[in-house]
Order: sequence, then C-alpha cells, then structure tokens
Amino acid sequence: MLYKYNMSNEKDRDKIFKALADPTRRKILDLLKAKPLTTGKLCEKFLELDRCTVMLHLKVLEEADLVIAKKKESLGGIT
Repeated sequence: MLYKYNMSNEKDRDKIFKALADPTRRKILDLLKAKPLTTGKLCEKFLELDRCTVMLHLKVLEEADLVIAKKKESLGGIT
C-alpha cells in the first residue's frame, strides 16, 4: 500500500483544523458519516442550537471541503 501526503497548502490545513476543532462540527460529521441529512434533520439533533447556528457550522465544514451541500429537489412544492 502506498500513501501520499494530500494536503495542498497551509491555508487548506488551517480550514480543516479550524473545522475539526469544534465538538459540534465533529458531531455533525459523525452524523453525516452514517447517512446524508437535511439541514432540518440536523437541527433536530441539536435542539440547543438555532437553525442559523447549525448552518454556520455547516458552512465552516463545507469551506474545509469536509461536507458537500446538494440542493434537494422539490416534490410537488414540498421539500
């Protein structure tokens, strides 16, 4: 097995370490490892946080390339 160092630069590493430094973001990652979840479903897991706070955590994770956001298609006007 050959392993290769894959962190491109210090700025990328800073984003990753910043994202992983917070226990809430680590818990979000653990939940998303099991299966993809909507913002609403994630908010249900963190009742102590408001939706905006959860979304800010998700933004940090997304900027560190640790999560990928995908818009959910509407089903008859209901998402």
